[in-house]
Amino acid sequence: MPYFELPSAGPPSFPPAHFADQEGLLATGGELTAEWLLAAYQAGIYLWCSPMEPLYWWSPDPRIVLFPEDIHIPGPVRALQNDESLQKRFNAELPRLIKLCEEQWNQPPMSREWLSGAFAQAYLELGKTGVVRSIILQKNGEILGGAFGALHGRVFSCEYVCENQSGYAELALIELSRKLSTEGMVCMDLHKDTSATDDIGYREISKNEFLSLL
Repeated sequence: MPYFELPSAGPPSFPPAHFADQEGLLATGGELTAEWLLAAYQAGIYLWCSPMEPLYWWSPDPRIVLFPEDIHIPGPVRALQNDESLQKRFNAELPRLIKLCEEQWNQPPMSREWLSGAFAQAYLELGKTGVVRSIILQKNGEILGGAFGALHGRVFSCEYVCENQSGYAELALIELSRKLSTEGMVCMDLHKDTSATDDIGYREISKNEFLSLL
């Protein structure tokens, strides 16, 4: 199925998510701004593209999600969780966290600018709207892991996770999921399977079921 081409002028507007093709691609075009990102999330859509490509907007079927009640903690991650010297900081130092994600993601096999400066700037602007949520796992001033994304309604759209030591990316998702469940979050949207972290209870659900949660 051909994808839609979105104009860059005017307010963000997307076709219904169920018009995406078999790979999940729905549209190209639009703008990389906080306004467009939030409108996409609210419609069950997300941005995923290389920096030298046009903007591509996706809504795959099935969707990879994490429900707080499904979480299971691997033994090595539990050991990290029980470290009393580990600080868990929520919604703090977003620019520093994004910078760390840039350093970790912008290297082979990904592009040197996979997490682009334009995306980082758009997310910092999105942070001013109050929807961005994040976690930093820190010890002796060093960030060992973290994650950030946007909470809209009952769904948290996770954009990036990072870690400096094995297991901290999984722990970041676990702790952030539990924290957001106290704010009314029903599930964490991981978009599609990219195997960025070990399985901690992820589940595939249909697009229709996912959209019903928004």
